[in-house]
Amino acid sequence: MTERRRYQRYKHVFKVFYKGIDQIIWRNQSCTLNVSLGGINLYMKKLVTEGEKMILKMYNPSAPEPIQAKAKVVWVNRHNAGLKFTNIGWNDAKNLVSKE
Repeated sequence: MTERRRYQRYKHVFKVFYKGIDQIIWRNQSCTLNVSLGGINLYMKKLVTEGEKMILKMYNPSAPEPIQAKAKVVWVNRHNAGLKFTNIGWNDAKNLVSKE
């Protein structure tokens, strides 16, 4: 089996708020299971579907302020979802994986 991931995964756990691209209010809260420079694995209380586009606000305690990004759901397994970042600054992505 060949590893398809481009970036290393880190088992950092922190709070994430998410909403659909067209939604105004942050109604959904989740937590990370792991993160990488290219995406994030979330525990989702609300079911989501593959291909769904979202806006994320992530609260890594090591980052100076919340990190916002756009992402697309690439897989769903019960209450876990894998999201690929579609728009995130490089420094913000690095702050996600930092534990300093």
